[in-house]
Amino acid sequence: MNLLPGYIISRNAPVKKSSELQASSNGIPVNIALGQVYDAARPAVITHIDDVARIHVEALDEERVKGNHTHILEGGKDGEKVVFEDVNRVARREFLETLERGWIKEEGNCRLHIRFVILVRRGRHSGS
Repeated sequence: MNLLPGYIISRNAPVKKSSELQASSNGIPVNIALGQVYDAARPAVITHIDDVARIHVEALDEERVKGNHTHILEGGKDGEKVVFEDVNRVARREFLETLERGWIKEEGNCRLHIRFVILVRRGRHSGS
């Protein structure tokens, strides 16, 4: 079983300064919330670390999950796609006062997203 989670986001408890958070793996959504517009492409297959961990544990159940397959993990539910710009909607819902004070903005975005296709050949994995 191969699980390919793509871009992983999560809590970043050790961060002490906002500049550290902006430079972390959460930097893209944080910077978008702060109004950054990215002109270069960014990953578009996003998964939260809690989902990555849960799926890895569930994949150990050989009765439910058959081996010798590769799965791309992408966040979202019921076919919805998670994109970095979702942070603008979440910021409005969860931090309206901060938005109204102008500390965060709704203009940030990634103009381009990287979409990729992985071709996987089914078969037995050979061990050494």
